[in-house]
Amino acid sequence: MPLFWLRVAVALYGAGLIYTLVALLRRKEVFSPRVMPVLASGWLLHGVALTEWLVLYGRASLFPLHQAASLLRWILTVLFLLAYLGYKTTCPGLFVIPSVFLLSV
Repeated sequence: MPLFWLRVAVALYGAGLIYTLVALLRRKEVFSPRVMPVLASGWLLHGVALTEWLVLYGRASLFPLHQAASLLRWILTVLFLLAYLGYKTTCPGLFVIPSVFLLSV
């Protein structure tokens, strides 16, 4: 079941990537109002998947590369969301969202 939540989170991160590309092409502030709930939903479902892996295996194993990359994606997303909540800036998202999506593919 964690794989399902990760796939849904990757789809939501992909939607965030599309919004990022649109924001780059239009150069207008269309980024934050629409993409933040999508990214927050992806982050939440990603956290659910990480929690399910922890419950299934009884430990947080970061030795396989895909699990370490998954945790890195989750941490990058939470740092971006915290920066947005604190400073209302979406500039880091232009770098964070594509990197989070590329780490998940």
